[in-house]
Amino acid sequence: MAKAAGFTCESRYDSTSAIFRNVTIQPTVDFWFKCDSGYYSKTKMTFLNSSMEEVPKKLFDSFSTLQNVSLVDCNIKHIERYSLDRASSLRSLDLSQNQIGELKGFVFVGASNLMTLNLTLNSISHIESAAFHSLNVLRLLFLERNKLRTLNVEVFSPLEALRGIYLDGNELEVLDGGLFGSNLNLEVILLQNNRLRVVDDHAFTVSSGAAVSRSLISLQNNSIERMNLQHVNATKVILSDNLLQEIYISAHIHTMLANNNQISNVTSDRVTEMKLQVLDLGNNSITSLDSVGKLSSLSTLDLSYNNLGALRLESFELLKKLKVLSLERTSISNLQHGTFAQQEALEWLDLSYNNLNNLDMDILTSSTQLQTLYIDGNRLRSIQHDEMKKNFPKLVLLGITDNRWNCTYLTKLVRYCNSNSIELAKHSGAVSNQTNVKGIYCYDDKNPIRDWNTTIGAA
Repeated sequence: MAKAAGFTCESRYDSTSAIFRNVTIQPTVDFWFKCDSGYYSKTKMTFLNSSMEEVPKKLFDSFSTLQNVSLVDCNIKHIERYSLDRASSLRSLDLSQNQIGELKGFVFVGASNLMTLNLTLNSISHIESAAFHSLNVLRLLFLERNKLRTLNVEVFSPLEALRGIYLDGNELEVLDGGLFGSNLNLEVILLQNNRLRVVDDHAFTVSSGAAVSRSLISLQNNSIERMNLQHVNATKVILSDNLLQEIYISAHIHTMLANNNQISNVTSDRVTEMKLQVLDLGNNSITSLDSVGKLSSLSTLDLSYNNLGALRLESFELLKKLKVLSLERTSISNLQHGTFAQQEALEWLDLSYNNLNNLDMDILTSSTQLQTLYIDGNRLRSIQHDEMKKNFPKLVLLGITDNRWNCTYLTKLVRYCNSNSIELAKHSGAVSNQTNVKGIYCYDDKNPIRDWNTTIGAA
């Protein structure tokens, strides 16, 4: 005769919540669940310090009103097909941190009102095409940090109401076209930290051809070499930390983060219809602004850590909406009158760590809205500061460290900034073994430091 075991819950927080502690279910043992009070009113159940091989069907047989169930870290290895056939009231199911290896077809049948399914931190390597059958109202699907290498192109088709899917931290290598073709309501798609090499041009489009806009698509930290975003309609796309050499941007993308790649060229069609406002191309292989300079809709542009070299007068001529421009470490050695003539909206400019021997502040005459200016790490000995607040009335932050300031001059500059409410950005490290004014290194004519030029060169 099979042994029987009973598990009694304790009330928690209120009459609708309860916890089962130290539940260990053996496959050969018959078991049952009960709650001494509020039997029919329980809507939330949590299991702590428990162990079971599968999702307990009898839980839902006993509590048909359950809406939220947490079975986190319970050593669950699989979900049987009929485990949830009486879970029609279930809204949220958390199965994270278990040992589930695969999802077979129709395993969630019965949970027709499930809205959140968390399968994070399992060992799922395979999902059958009909695994999510009947989950017509599911909104959030968490599959992070599993062992998925491939995805059947039909696997997400039943999830018509899906709004967010989290696939980051798996082992995916290819995204096929039409993978999210049936998910018209899908807004957030996270695929960072996989092994993606190939992404089909239509991986994120809708099969019906409907104009559906995604909120966020993240492909950060993969191994993608080519990316055609011509058919992508999304508010924000993240492609940072890949192996891209060029990208094609559609007219529908608002924010594109593609730093830490090998991009040398950016292409797009319908430039006049572009909605792109933010473009981060930091640490790439951009040497020419011919294509980027045509993206007139931009308000934020990061070109830091690219070898731009000499800038042409017309480099930013069409970028009249720019508010933020980063040119840090771009090997700039020349800035001419007219370079920023069209940047009347500019509020934040970074020219730090370039090869500037001098900086005529009149070059920025058009940028009267300037609030932040970084000129650290150049070879500057002086700038015209006497009328800086008059010409830039909104300037509140100035970065001037690691230049070739004379201490006498630097003292005057610091006093000017203090009296005009301009904060000086400084390194967080302590100043030691070198003359300085308010923590900013400088050269003292009367007491020259032998390795001054070496220190500046290294910077």
